[in-house]
Amino acid sequence: TSAPAWLVQVHSTARTLEVTTLAPQPRPPDRRFDFWLVPPQAGRDPILLGQLPASGGSELPLPKEAVSLLDNGMVLAVTLEPLMGTLSGESAGPVLYQGRLITP
Repeated sequence: TSAPAWLVQVHSTARTLEVTTLAPQPRPPDRRFDFWLVPPQAGRDPILLGQLPASGGSELPLPKEAVSLLDNGMVLAVTLEPLMGTLSGESAGPVLYQGRLITP
């Protein structure tokens, strides 16, 4: 296992994700980090939650379709994507990090 790279706090009432970079992550200047929620149901596409900062912090709006799926143990993933995204809106890059949502 590796050390956490980001801390993501879910504010479901405000429908936002507060992201703090714990360990700055290098990335090519023509790439970005995309943050995904991976639904447990077979056949459901991952839901893009937003872009993660390489350093510092940010606040991301929580997509409506993701609110009801955020539960303890839900799989989250980070991919490396082209800076301008893809035409399909789907992930085109490799999964760099994967973890599970932990709720108090």
